[in-house]
Amino acid sequence: MKVFSIDFSRLAVLLLPTMLRKQIIMSFLEVVMRELQSIYDGTIPSGFRQRNLYRLNHNGQVFSLRKVLNDAFLRNRDNGFEIIDAEITGDWLITYDESDYRSELIPILTDKDYLKIHDEMVIMKESGNFIVLYPADLTDDDKARMRTIVNYYKLVSRTPIYRIKN
Repeated sequence: MKVFSIDFSRLAVLLLPTMLRKQIIMSFLEVVMRELQSIYDGTIPSGFRQRNLYRLNHNGQVFSLRKVLNDAFLRNRDNGFEIIDAEITGDWLITYDESDYRSELIPILTDKDYLKIHDEMVIMKESGNFIVLYPADLTDDDKARMRTIVNYYKLVSRTPIYRIKN
């Protein structure tokens, strides 16, 4: 008997008091438990344990996340996924509003494509902790699935950026 599966016929016999363990009662319990066993077996999808073990053996580390993505999408791993650290680069311009003496210094990037100004705060449009480089031949459904996989395995405090691999 495996630890993760239940044998209801054996369980019924083990829970039966010893004085009631007669052949006719045990046969009746086996017939009743056979139906319960079939219902139980139908609720557990095939491969359920293997999928759970796979999920437990992988985490948000770079090598593990890259392996999960390559396993999910690629047969040939020559041009697979890459995960690199994100670095914020660019020229910074420190400015402030001269008319408001209470204003604080606000850093502004000189490249306007990467800016989103909201309530006097400058926020990067594309900011994250790591970059997922994916092959160019992924469809939109595959990209959505890739994002789901990355969000499942990554740490909560990390934010991914997705870019096509050159």
